[in-house]
Amino acid sequence: MSDCSGGRIKKRVTIIASVEGLEKAEKALVKFKSKTIFAQCAEISRSSVTNFFGRKPIEIETFEIICKELILEWQDIAGIAEESANAESKEKQTNLSSSAEVGVEPVTTLVRQITVSDESSQKIKAEIKLKGDIDSVENIQFIASILRRYGGSTIKIIDIQEGSIKLIVEGSQEDIDRLLTKIELGELTEIDSFPIESTQILIDSTLLCRLIKKALHSTEQAEVLALMIDQIPEIKGYLGKNWLPYYEQALPLTMKDVQQNISRFPQKYRLNLETLDYQNNSETARVKQQFISWVVMILKRDCYDIRRRSTPHIYSLDEIIGEGNSTRGDVFAGQILSGVDTLLEAEERIIYSRLKKYIETDPHEMLRNCHVRDRPEVNCQALLQLKFLEKSPLTLQEISEKLQVPVQTIENRLKRNCMPLIKHIISEFLEK
Repeated sequence: MSDCSGGRIKKRVTIIASVEGLEKAEKALVKFKSKTIFAQCAEISRSSVTNFFGRKPIEIETFEIICKELILEWQDIAGIAEESANAESKEKQTNLSSSAEVGVEPVTTLVRQITVSDESSQKIKAEIKLKGDIDSVENIQFIASILRRYGGSTIKIIDIQEGSIKLIVEGSQEDIDRLLTKIELGELTEIDSFPIESTQILIDSTLLCRLIKKALHSTEQAEVLALMIDQIPEIKGYLGKNWLPYYEQALPLTMKDVQQNISRFPQKYRLNLETLDYQNNSETARVKQQFISWVVMILKRDCYDIRRRSTPHIYSLDEIIGEGNSTRGDVFAGQILSGVDTLLEAEERIIYSRLKKYIETDPHEMLRNCHVRDRPEVNCQALLQLKFLEKSPLTLQEISEKLQVPVQTIENRLKRNCMPLIKHIISEFLEK
């Protein structure tokens, strides 16, 4: 392993397919008939596809796009998991001096108090943000070995994203917890000379649905679910900038509401978490979005209460009125509580109606202009209408057949382009 502690040469992070990985990729390519057609579907250059299948180095982001379009795991195609395991074994046997150079020392095992896991795979994901330039990352395997040394043997890097350096790691609940705890306690402050800026558990839709299911049967799990609200970044995104100043004060109230009233969530959306297909990403994603909408409505109400209480000219609910010891809050509590659900449902209907009209009219042509290269008819407006606004919404497979476009292209366009646009539009609605 090369010495990574010396002077750095700024360069792009590149990667090549392993021999075994390339065989899998070539088999998956058959359905596209040609590399030219595949390049068009993946919206990347023909030369990148040629280099990939010629086992020449290409940028890791392009490598991931190719693997995703082929419905393959990029770590498997690159052979990273196997190389990382071999590297870890070799490091244990030879006690590499590079460990000392990055300050790695034996540490005791510590486990976080509140954790969540996907019971089907017993794996969780986390984001570790490093301070630095992604172009300066030279040895992914070396960084992965450091993470495993502090966390455990199941930890692996499954993605690297820009925005400083964002490492998306996956591992067992115990190993991820151990790693993040040691980071929080300051036992691991940098990785390969890159300072650690922040960490967070990533909650995907499947994991969130399983948490909700458990919360419906256990007050302890309901508390865990409530504590996880702050770990779902979309909630802040949908809240709107006008309410963000009250977020920290309102959050504990919202957590309490969610913990105590979680049974209302499936009732509101007519969900059966017992029969939900947890292997179906579209189903779990829909439930996650509904849960986020439900939490955001409660959070906005709590933010409104915080703002209202901070306004000088208001009546106190604790003020004693009339005869006896009845307070203003006692008199109006029943009316307020009974009207909350109605107000929230009305607000949700208004937002949905505005969003539906926006998609149908596309007043700024933002949705129509976001289309697959050379296929203007395969645009976000058309995809959103087919997927969500039809009386009988189409599945991705049905949309693929209707538009004569690969399923993976449809899914990528919705996830990478259409849904971010919709989130932006909704956030503007909520701020007005």
